Amino acid sequence: MKKENELLKTIEDTFTKLFLEKGIYFVDAEYVKEPKGNVLRIFIDKDDGVDLDSCEMASNLVSDWLDKIDPIDDSYFLEVSSPGAEREIKSDEQLLKYIDKKILVKCYKKINNEKEFIGYLKSFDKENLTLFVGKSEVIFYRKDIAIIKSQIEI
Repeated sequence: MKKENELLKTIEDTFTKLFLEKGIYFVDAEYVKEPKGNVLRIFIDKDDGVDLDSCEMASNLVSDWLDKIDPIDDSYFLEVSSPGAEREIKSDEQLLKYIDKKILVKCYKKINNEKEFIGYLKSFDKENLTLFVGKSEVIFYRKDIAIIKSQIEI
């Protein structure tokens, strides 16, 4: 797993800037074992939405790089896609984009008999995250948060 984590970090470091030069944002990467085999999945985003051309451009850049350095011993599939409309928010940099926007917060343990909260992100720091849920302000310890996802506003 350490080798996979190092690979994913190297991919992030390599393609964050390279994609940005093409108007594409690097969102995340994962290397997973699935029934069809190993999959290296790269998630990208774009201001006007991810389209097939964006995925193809990103896929070609990653594929050429992988062919040069050949970091994966096993056979695998390379996939490039959008993380979807309701996506996991993994970093503070990503979280900044969701201030005053609707998000889902799932906790490891119940808070006020609930584990899931949907509301508007007010603020966050290293230790806490503040969400407006209805007319109430709910403050979460970040260590108690299992996952944060964006939500589509209707």
